[in-house]
Amino acid sequence: MVFHFIVPPNQTKQQKQSVAQFIRIVLLLVGFTIFGTVGIRWIEDATWLNSLYMIVITATTVGYEDPVTLSDNGKLFIIFYLMFGLGIFTYSVSQLGQWIVRQQMSSILEKRRMQKAISNLESHYIVCGIGRMGASICEYLHEREKPFVVIDKDDERLQLTCEEKGWLYIHGDATDDFILQSAGIENAKSLAAALPGDADNVYVVLTARMLNPQFQIIARASDDKAGDKIRHAGANRVVSPFRSGA
Repeated sequence: MVFHFIVPPNQTKQQKQSVAQFIRIVLLLVGFTIFGTVGIRWIEDATWLNSLYMIVITATTVGYEDPVTLSDNGKLFIIFYLMFGLGIFTYSVSQLGQWIVRQQMSSILEKRRMQKAISNLESHYIVCGIGRMGASICEYLHEREKPFVVIDKDDERLQLTCEEKGWLYIHGDATDDFILQSAGIENAKSLAAALPGDADNVYVVLTARMLNPQFQIIARASDDKAGDKIRHAGANRVVSPFRSGA
């Protein structure tokens, strides 16, 4: 139950394995600390705080003044703890550092891979917004094996929706010229403006039409009045989810 709470079911297999490794390292460190704390408290009858503090400064070899006056049994326990536990502590901290570095490198490499794949797209589709309507468009394109890239400002939604399915995406504002150009708008076949706000969709359509006067633009509108404005901005087709049920 704890594992499923920490790792959502829509995470990729590699992400689940990575998080599972992180959890194992943390549990090893916590177990190592608890064992030492309980040992000192039981042997020396010290307070929980002093026992924990004693173990932390021992494991980290900080060397401050001992908060607990150790008996012979306590000294033997610390010797045993250092001989067998210091290696565990060092290993855990080392693995934790490596895990953090791997996560950062993996993220960088994945972004570079995706940027390269997007830059190679031609006659593709650009979907602005990964809400319900945008996701439906993506599913439609994916089922028909049409190349497409998603643009959205919500990074968490992009990761949960696109990474699991292997969809190309860009984290950014679709109303930004640079973001649309990063999506290869000059070589695109069509664009779907499926952002939740009518004003944003008008701006996307205006910008997209300026950057690519020839391709098809489909846009979402909340009502007929907004739809007229979006058509005047340059959309070839306007869809209202409230009328079409999209």
